[in-house]
Amino acid sequence: MRQSPEDGASPCQRNHRESEGAGSAQEARGVFYLQRFVGPSRPPYEDMRILIANGTIIGAMRRRSSHWITNVRQGAKPLAVIPSQEEGRLALAAAHALNAEIAGVDLIVPAHGAPLVLEVNSMAGWFGLQKITAFSIAERLAQATLNLTPQC
Repeated sequence: MRQSPEDGASPCQRNHRESEGAGSAQEARGVFYLQRFVGPSRPPYEDMRILIANGTIIGAMRRRSSHWITNVRQGAKPLAVIPSQEEGRLALAAAHALNAEIAGVDLIVPAHGAPLVLEVNSMAGWFGLQKITAFSIAERLAQATLNLTPQC
């Protein structure tokens, strides 16, 4: 297969990558993240977002979609959930490992196994979480931030 001069990918590889939203090698500036593929069991697809601030779980939601992309802004439905102890410990440990004082930790549970961390977001969106939460997430995040700020 003929290689593309700009990024070394064949036209088929480049078209597939761009259709999946990955962009070109030039756009990625040579930075690529690789991870083991964790296949969803079957539709509906879902994952969990746990919002953490200052070592405390602020809230959590499942994000359910008919497509493997579970982003609420792309059509996934947020569902209220209380994380299990294992899910909570995993999310807190992931945020702590990255010294993230505020983080959205995304978890997935494979068909046969324990929860896995998909990613830790330092600037996690919480639009969907606010839709299913009775309290103000902004107020809780502000309070957590004030608790982190040294008092004069």
